[in-house]
Amino acid sequence: MISIKEVANVLWDSIKATWEDLFSLMLMNLVTVLPIILAVLLSFAMAWAWEAGYQTLAMILLATGGLLPLLLLPPAIAGLWNTANRLVEGLAIHWSDYWEGFRRYFWKSLALALVNVVTLAILGANVWFYAPGNNPWGLDSGLSSAIQIFFVILIALWLIYQMYPLAMLLEQTDQRLRTALRNAGVLLITRPGFAILLGLALAVVIAISTYLIVLWFLITLPLIAVVCNKAVKHLLIPYRERAAEAEDENRDEPLEEDESEIVTRLE
Repeated sequence: MISIKEVANVLWDSIKATWEDLFSLMLMNLVTVLPIILAVLLSFAMAWAWEAGYQTLAMILLATGGLLPLLLLPPAIAGLWNTANRLVEGLAIHWSDYWEGFRRYFWKSLALALVNVVTLAILGANVWFYAPGNNPWGLDSGLSSAIQIFFVILIALWLIYQMYPLAMLLEQTDQRLRTALRNAGVLLITRPGFAILLGLALAVVIAISTYLIVLWFLITLPLIAVVCNKAVKHLLIPYRERAAEAEDENRDEPLEEDESEIVTRLE
């Protein structure tokens, strides 16, 4: 059942938590987007070097500017998510929390980013492939458009799904990425209405931030991080309550498969 009130409560609690540590989160946000800022600056330097005839230097600057966001942005986002996780718990946040997340989830965040890039590339290629007039199979334009819309919907669902995996990874004792991806899928499938409504709300935030681009360099990413962590913690409440009840009552019967898969991997 879709609960607008649930989504509203998650958003409101996230806004309040973000506001309470706004200055620290703004500074961490600047550090998080620093690879992008440096890449932009290096692109200007590359253009100057190319025009000045320093082609070798231009190619070095191009490679450096391309690698910085690819290698540093995912771990930086992991650091921000780790900090947001503590904030949602009601704990004080420090720069040590940010760097702990950066170091601890360095490779896992890169792996998650790779999964995203590959998945979106495959889905995007299918959207292009089935565009009317593009597909080589001569499909009817109506059918081709329907298939194209299907893949567009899959892209939207995949982006909504991405609210959960990184925050889920922070909650698990089992630190395997595939477990986080699996459990995130369980949360999406069991509460699709909640996920879609929350995804639409974040889409509005992203749209506003894209129009007022300065927000990306101030507060957008921390707010999204807090919302994602708050949403995952909220959705895990029933699983944790059932696990606690089972432990208190010393029941012998196992939990439902999806529930046991989640609760046995949580702290």
